[in-house]
Parts: sequence; C-alpha cells; structure tokens
Amino acid sequence: MSAALEGVRIADFSHVFAGPYCTMILADMGAEVIKIESPETGDYTRTVGPVALGDPAGVSLMHLHWNRGKKSVALDLKRPAGRTAFLELVRRSDVVIEGLRAGAMDRWKLGYDVLSKAKPSLVFCTLSGMGSTGPYSRLATHGFLFDAYTGLAPALEDAEEWKDRPDKLKELIR
Repeated sequence: MSAALEGVRIADFSHVFAGPYCTMILADMGAEVIKIESPETGDYTRTVGPVALGDPAGVSLMHLHWNRGKKSVALDLKRPAGRTAFLELVRRSDVVIEGLRAGAMDRWKLGYDVLSKAKPSLVFCTLSGMGSTGPYSRLATHGFLFDAYTGLAPALEDAEEWKDRPDKLKELIR
C-alpha cells in the first residue's frame, strides 16, 4: 500500500510544538521529511523532557516522538556554506516549513522571495507563535516562554535565574 504523500519531500526548519508536530504527521503520511538542525546543539528537543533514552544524557523521548520518520541534517544558515546547502535542499524539495521568529529567514536571505526563485513550485509554510506582523511578532514562542506569556510560569525576581529556566520548570511539574 502506498502512502498518501509518497514522493513529497519537505524541508523542515521548525522547532518545538506546531512545526515538528505538523511534519511528524506529514512523515506518518509518507512524505520524506528532512529536518534541519543546528550543528552546535542539534534540535532543542533532543535534551528536553524528564525521560531520556538509554541514560540521563540520552536523546529525549519527546524528540524521538516528534521526529519519528524524519531524516536529519545539521546546517548553519548563518554561514554562506549552510545557506548554499539549504538552497540546494530547497531545489530538491516540494515544501519548506519553518517555525522561526517573524523575519528570521529573510534576515538570512532565505525568505520566500529567495526560495521561490530557487524552486518556483515551492510551497512555503511559516508557523509563528505570534504571527508574521504586529507588536509581538518577533518574540520567541516556544515551551516555557508561552507559559510565561500566559502567566502559568511564576515570575522571576533575578535575571540570572533565566539561565536555568528549563530545569526550574521541570521542578514545578514533578
């Protein structure tokens, strides 16, 4: 039996929640999803969550779940070689899904105008937690930041505490 999206290639440059969940479903439906990760740290979810595979330093189950069925490549889009490699991937892809702050891809000279010239038939999907325009469009929107924006996370009195924020949230939900 063939999958509905067999033969469709998706370049996935999204992080945490909407984008990875979307591309997980597309991979489940047979699309070839190629996840672009940071060469320094990899995907954020590799080390997030209370449960890791193998040992406490292992890959998190959240990462394995959201990225099942995907391929992965490390590219630094801030560098010319990374942008060149990304453009080549785009030329060979049908869809690009990105989930960065509004304007990030444009700042790297990889926005829709540039990508659609590289691949005129490209479907470009941008997923931003705060939208593409407006006063909050450039705010980071993932994980504990949503908790803070909505008032679910307690206020911090000391800016130094922000460094350990994921660990503090783990303590709160245990």
